[in-house]
Amino acid sequence: MMNKVQTTLLAFVAIAAGSASAVRAGEPHGPYGTFDWTGAYAGLQAGYSWSSARYSDDTYLSEANPEGFIGGGYIGYNYQLPSRLVLGIEADIVGSGMDGSDGQRYLDDPSVSIAGVELEMETRWSAAVRGRIGYAYGRYLPYIAGGVSFTDYEFRWIDHVNATVPFKREQSRTGWNIGTGVEYAANDWVIVRAEYRYTDFGTDHFPNDFAGPYSKMELQTHDLRLGVGVKF
Repeated sequence: MMNKVQTTLLAFVAIAAGSASAVRAGEPHGPYGTFDWTGAYAGLQAGYSWSSARYSDDTYLSEANPEGFIGGGYIGYNYQLPSRLVLGIEADIVGSGMDGSDGQRYLDDPSVSIAGVELEMETRWSAAVRGRIGYAYGRYLPYIAGGVSFTDYEFRWIDHVNATVPFKREQSRTGWNIGTGVEYAANDWVIVRAEYRYTDFGTDHFPNDFAGPYSKMELQTHDLRLGVGVKF
């Protein structure tokens, strides 16, 4: 996982450096240049997401921790105040290639696993509605953002010994997110961005005849995203 995350981080650095050079070359005048961030925008985004996904019940424990690439789009609106503060609202959605697996272990002693039994998990999509606040330095905008998130995931127990799936669950979840990023206006209509986002989808409690009456799944995700948008 670390190699994939490092590759994504290097991509963030490269796009940020290239965008900064474009900004410096294209500044019309003044220490920060001139650019009005007010207006609607839409764009495409892609990145890498990794997670902490912990299943537990009365007896067993598994941490599938799905990870993978994500991609989708976003749309929003900014309003720039005379103080150079920029307020905005944004909605986005991504498809997800995140998946992961882990063996079944005993809750009282996680070092002991049950042979032939495995938890597989995947997330299919996630979406968010967020408020944003930033500070305009001409053609670049550092910001923080936070709001409500939504996702859909599925996990299943695989009994490899008997070639069966004794339990499967698909679940939609709502959670909260917070993140930070920076945008660069390469010109008056094309805006690129780099962003980190943390999302907590809380704990899903559910009945489970396979492992007893008490079961839960905890899920948190981390995203690194790159985006290219158009300001209207």
